[in-house]
Amino acid sequence: MYRLEYCNNLRPRCMDRLNARQRHIVQETFKVLDEDAAKAGLTIYARLLCKYPQYKNIWPQFRAIPDSSLVMSRELQMYGIVFMNAMRYIVDNIDNDEAIKEKIISIAGSHKKWGVHKTHIKNILVELLEVLCDRLRRNDPEVNDAWTVFIITLADLIDEVAN
Repeated sequence: MYRLEYCNNLRPRCMDRLNARQRHIVQETFKVLDEDAAKAGLTIYARLLCKYPQYKNIWPQFRAIPDSSLVMSRELQMYGIVFMNAMRYIVDNIDNDEAIKEKIISIAGSHKKWGVHKTHIKNILVELLEVLCDRLRRNDPEVNDAWTVFIITLADLIDEVAN
């Protein structure tokens, strides 16, 4: 359904909004999240679902789990790993437009299927920044700016392909 041809309308350089410094910051600070990727992914999504409990209904694997059990569930742990694997792939390929386009097509297909929109991704950004700040043990505006440009760029690309 979503093939590379559909991505031709994407900007020629997917990550052109990020300057070299921002790319470097994203790559370097991602290492801090990736040290314990499973826990980072779980924490990001646990925070997201605590703040937006209605998001639980987006993912079919979460619907039958009582709210009180969701944060410690295997399903949420596994989804955190899926999220971090996707992030790792994109960060590792930040300068490889073809690889990013293919990944965006895959992500856009599943996001469209489950009704995930740019607003949801922006809300994930907030939680990702909080977890990153905790891991870095500091709040760095330059890091926040780089990650914001990065995630909003991904959200826009996913939105372009999904719609």
